[in-house]
Amino acid sequence: MKKQYVFLNEKVLKWREALVIDSSGSSLGVLPTRKALDLAKNEGLDLFAVNTNISPIVCKIVDYGQMKYEEQKRERANHKPKQDTKEIKVSPRIQKNDIDTFVKRAKKFLEHGDKVKVTCVFRNRELEHSELGLEKIKIVLNELSDYCTYEGQPILQGKIMSIIVSPKK
Repeated sequence: MKKQYVFLNEKVLKWREALVIDSSGSSLGVLPTRKALDLAKNEGLDLFAVNTNISPIVCKIVDYGQMKYEEQKRERANHKPKQDTKEIKVSPRIQKNDIDTFVKRAKKFLEHGDKVKVTCVFRNRELEHSELGLEKIKIVLNELSDYCTYEGQPILQGKIMSIIVSPKK
């Protein structure tokens, strides 16, 4: 992205005339740029060239620092933080104390506003007893029920059973 050059105060004198808008937003008409700059200085404000691609150029009498601050404030308000998806992997052989550790971590993720993917990975012949993995995932979901919402049942895809939970709003 190319940085746009800012014409402010004396740099506007490059043009002879400008369509001037005062600080309240009303048009003052086409004025010599020297007179427009004097008006801005008398108010203690800046003369800012809004559009230099037309003739006469459009200038506005504003507090440039305040204008830039308001613009940055609007951009920050429009920029929403990205929601991450964190993953917690359990196995069909996992024990209760390990599940408690994973649940604590998942609660922190959910309180932070992130989604959590609860995954159970099957190895070798464990796939024959997929109900054990489903049972472990349901234990985790029951522990997290106060913090999250989820839709449907865990899905088995190949050797991985998973479900995504979202924080409660």
